[in-house]
Amino acid sequence: MTKLERRIFTLSNLLVSIIGLVYFIYKYFFKNETEFGLRPHEYTSTFLHLHIITVPILLICFGYLLSKHIIPKLTKGNSQRKLSGISLLVLFFLMTLSGYLLQMAFENTQYVEISHLGFSFIWIFIYLWHFRMKI
Repeated sequence: MTKLERRIFTLSNLLVSIIGLVYFIYKYFFKNETEFGLRPHEYTSTFLHLHIITVPILLICFGYLLSKHIIPKLTKGNSQRKLSGISLLVLFFLMTLSGYLLQMAFENTQYVEISHLGFSFIWIFIYLWHFRMKI
């Protein structure tokens, strides 16, 4: 994996993560009180749409990374950081699946939402551990 590929993947990951974090903050910590009760902040939907629009960039980068880095490393017998890499692969699948399920019209998405948040936060920390000193 070249330095440019690492930087592009890291930047796309940071973009999606930061927008997702800002959306999380606006959704759970910023409410507007109106005469009809508490309403979501007006920027909440904006950051949700930005998050949904930027995720395909990360998915495309991950697809490229899958063919150029992940599959060759998995087929290689002895590899450093293999445990964190496999963990990232599983977490990315779970994070993508839970994000997709959040887009479906379910009535009760609380558990899917909590799992998406959990997978995402764990993903960020393992990602930073996996790419330590390489960026």
